[in-house]
Amino acid sequence: MLDLSENPLKCSVPKAIGELRKLGILNLGSTQLNGSIPAELGKCKNLKSLSGTLPSWFGKWNQMDSHLLSSNHFVGGIPSEIGNRSMLKYISLSSNYLFGSIPRELCNSESLVEINLDGNLLSGTIENMFEQCTNLTQLVLGNNHIHGSITEYLSELPLVVLDLDSNNFTNIIPVSL
Repeated sequence: MLDLSENPLKCSVPKAIGELRKLGILNLGSTQLNGSIPAELGKCKNLKSLSGTLPSWFGKWNQMDSHLLSSNHFVGGIPSEIGNRSMLKYISLSSNYLFGSIPRELCNSESLVEINLDGNLLSGTIENMFEQCTNLTQLVLGNNHIHGSITEYLSELPLVVLDLDSNNFTNIIPVSL
């Protein structure tokens, strides 16, 4: 395990980190890293948990079960490839500067149980967005710019936590919720 979280690192992740072949957990959360995690990290075949920025090539790591990338200064969209992981259970990209729509591919993983995208600049709608997330117990989308309707299908999910506060929803909340 390499834990660099809660440090004001004002640099990019060095490519040499890929030489840590037995690395199982890398935590880069709550840092001020810039750039992206280098492709050399792909050499760490035992890596099961990563906190930091997500390049699109992460979709190739099926053994990774969590992306805990909250409270950084990451800017941009959420890569659609993030949903390509069959073992992915937890996604936390809260408190960043992510914008654009939430990719539909996010729910490609049947193992997904928690999504936290709170405190970003995300927009678009969530109508029928999470229908395939049949094991989802927590959906936290508060403090964004999401608009449209809150649809009834959300009541069919095994949600324990549903946080949609501080968005731009316009319809009446379905009775089934």
